[in-house]
Amino acid sequence: MARTKLKSEPEREVAAALPRTSSTPWWIAWSFLAVLALVEVWLPVSRIGANYEIGYNEGWNAYLQQAVVDGVKLYGKEPVYAYANYPPLSFHLVGWLGKLTHDVNITGRWISALSFFALAILTGLTVHRLTKSRRSGWFSALSLVIFVGALKADRIGMNDPHVLGMAFVAFGFYAFVRDPESPRWLRVSAIAFVLGLFTKQTLLAFPLAAGIQLLLTSRKNFFTWLWTGVGASVALLVLTFALDGSHFLEHLAFPRIYSYAFFLTNTVWYLLFFQTAIIVALVWCFGNSRINVLVWAFGLAHLLAFFFAAGAGADLNHLFDPAVAVAMIGGAALPYAIWASERVRFGNALLAILLTVPFFLGTLTMLAPRLQEDAATSRSIPQLEQEFAGAVDFVRSHPGPALCESLLMCQEAGKPEEFDAYAVDQLVKTGRAPEANILRLLDEHRFAVIQLNSNEPIGPAERSRFSQAFMTRLLNTYQVAKQTPSFVIFAPKGG
Repeated sequence: MARTKLKSEPEREVAAALPRTSSTPWWIAWSFLAVLALVEVWLPVSRIGANYEIGYNEGWNAYLQQAVVDGVKLYGKEPVYAYANYPPLSFHLVGWLGKLTHDVNITGRWISALSFFALAILTGLTVHRLTKSRRSGWFSALSLVIFVGALKADRIGMNDPHVLGMAFVAFGFYAFVRDPESPRWLRVSAIAFVLGLFTKQTLLAFPLAAGIQLLLTSRKNFFTWLWTGVGASVALLVLTFALDGSHFLEHLAFPRIYSYAFFLTNTVWYLLFFQTAIIVALVWCFGNSRINVLVWAFGLAHLLAFFFAAGAGADLNHLFDPAVAVAMIGGAALPYAIWASERVRFGNALLAILLTVPFFLGTLTMLAPRLQEDAATSRSIPQLEQEFAGAVDFVRSHPGPALCESLLMCQEAGKPEEFDAYAVDQLVKTGRAPEANILRLLDEHRFAVIQLNSNEPIGPAERSRFSQAFMTRLLNTYQVAKQTPSFVIFAPKGG
């Protein structure tokens, strides 16, 4: 029986170098990387309990999680101006735990943070399994923490299902590399992958990499894995329709525009920030004598991430899968750093440099401004909480529907979700909703209050979630009723 190949021949020749190196450069590297990781994640972890909106997705998720608490079907109605365009698993998990904590948003943040650290641990365990080296595993785990912290730290401890889904997928990938010949571990892998995809449907890279590797090496193992995944998917799909409503697919088919500008916005920063690490990973991929599952993961993660990054509303979190792949390859490529250090006079010094500088050069160059920014954000948290609480009270005090750009504000004020600004903007731009219908809501004073964020100018010009026509009509039909450094709240004119 053909065995699944998980490590290339050149690596086997130099892997023996890992145990015989001095421990000094390793302890220097571990200390340095641990401090760097701590610098990257201290702020998002420290503000998990803060009562203000960390990101736009928090309110959107909180509405759906609270719907589970209240026994409302997530996909029970056709979408109009708000979509539930993610699978339901995370909403049920946070909702069930939210019944105990009585705060779905904070619960979702803790699940996200714990999922992030689980992701780092599973990344390290996977590389340890592939390389038989604890040092490689530790390097990959710390690299992942640093990469994600540098790329989009806001997603650590944010109430959003992406990192939870990644943790499920990471467990599926670990189960696959643990023993790709074991039917039991293959079934565990398939089920974990399905749980990840029923949390966030775009997390396809690592399941596809495992599937391709199995297909190329053992048809029998591939079909064991595939049919287990199909069975788990069918079971969860039936449960979704039974528990959450018949309009699941309509919600999932949310339309959005794609553009080259969005692609550049999201990918250029990633490529510049991690260029050295990406080059090292590419060299490692091309240096393998045969196809390796990490090569598939690296290629697919970048291909899919770059595609999803071109969509409106996409964020840098779509580049987390490439970051995982690069972190794993970094650990797998460590023997080559040792091989290089053994050929110079000051080998230990070179090894310490190779372990700490090339992969993290972009992070190091931005470290000083990052520390200043995080310190300023930390100092501003009490003021942000006070502003948010005051705005929530103001929205709550006005009976009737409300439109909040900060969805969490309307959710905490007890307002039903009628209007998701991002969703409506995409519906209009894709031709799925006539803009005249949206403007009519303003003419009719449908909303008792309308809240906008102050991070963009308030004027008759297009904003990221509102068209120029919307802003012009808003200023003609509503007036400012409350303003803070973070928010502007409008009430109907003549009201």
